[in-house]
Amino acid sequence: MIGRVEALAKGGRGIVFVEGKPVFLDGVLKGELVEFSISEKKRSVFFGVPEKIIEAAAERITPPCPYYEQCGGCNFQHILYEEQAAIKEDILKSNLRRIAKIDYPDPVEVITSPPYRYRTKAVLKIKAGKTGFFRKERHDIIEINSCLLLPQVVEDFLPQLRNHPAVENTGTGDIFILSDGREFSALLKSGRNEQYICEKKNISFEIGDFVYSVKPRNFIQANLFTLQPMIRLVTRHLEKESVYAAVDLFCGAGFFTLPLARIAREVTAVEVDGENLRSLSINLKKNKIDNVKIEQADILKAELPEADIFLVDPPRRGLGRSVVASIIAGKPRQVFYFSCDSATFARDSGYFREAGYAMSGLTIIDNFPQTDHFEIFSCFSPVIDDITAEIYFKQKVDKSLKQIDEKKVVSHEEVKGNH
Repeated sequence: MIGRVEALAKGGRGIVFVEGKPVFLDGVLKGELVEFSISEKKRSVFFGVPEKIIEAAAERITPPCPYYEQCGGCNFQHILYEEQAAIKEDILKSNLRRIAKIDYPDPVEVITSPPYRYRTKAVLKIKAGKTGFFRKERHDIIEINSCLLLPQVVEDFLPQLRNHPAVENTGTGDIFILSDGREFSALLKSGRNEQYICEKKNISFEIGDFVYSVKPRNFIQANLFTLQPMIRLVTRHLEKESVYAAVDLFCGAGFFTLPLARIAREVTAVEVDGENLRSLSINLKKNKIDNVKIEQADILKAELPEADIFLVDPPRRGLGRSVVASIIAGKPRQVFYFSCDSATFARDSGYFREAGYAMSGLTIIDNFPQTDHFEIFSCFSPVIDDITAEIYFKQKVDKSLKQIDEKKVVSHEEVKGNH
């Protein structure tokens, strides 16, 4: 079969239409003419394999990684980096239109990154005597001796790591690696057993005026070069604000909690993971911050306080209807939303809009060059008064938001109905 790639979907696959039906192809670019074959069908969606690029896009380049065709870590190395950022903006705007029916009117700011050697953290898999990353679309392991996304200090350690006695004696497990670009820590986890396989147990990150002590299994943003810009996104919105109370949801080890505490009179930091909260406590003491209340709670079930500012940085599943409702009940002046999934972000943006909150400051932070993943930032502010918003939300959320089906935001499959 021969077809023209019409667009790239969330997940980085190209879309070719055959008799009106979409076929998803890996490793292609918008506008390319490709020869391909159908490889499988999943739930009425067709997937194919490109056999030949007949007309290549000008943005196509030769991937520099020797493992690129096999490793499941990267899927954009064949694309010029400047084009990667443009593709991600298209995916974000497409999901906002398709899922939330939002046409964002303003330019989207894009914070780029050096394209390689940017990762603060990685997880190597151990399985069947092999140590490396998952193979593309499979769960067997491809062994690696190098990775262009890792800092050089980590890559240099990979051969020693694989030959470490503890790793050689582990049948199945994970190696959690953390680095600030100068030094690293590595933790081997197999079942309930954990063992450090290098000298350092934690890494200190100096970010602006703050010092963060972080362990390999703590949460910290993934890109060495966007840590400070991400904090600035928040602080620049609050430079002229008087903030009494702020709430940091999914606070991790305190990446955003610390700068919020320098701005707000009091901060509530909410997180379910106890190991992250122990590191947060250390970081508060290290930075001499004493105006933060720590709450260990499942945010899906937590009763949230009223606050001027909410900052949320959820996992890929996003917030969902109930958490948005809890946030709105807190009557915030601003909600700062960081997201690592454009589809669930779009869904939640619809919920905020229905509650009378408008989006502004939409920004892409390219935390994951060479992949289709990216971070999103936006600020949501009320455009109607608190009482009206509360009434509106209670009346409309159950009716209007049923049109935004939460099941439709988790994959690229839904694009088939929009072409």
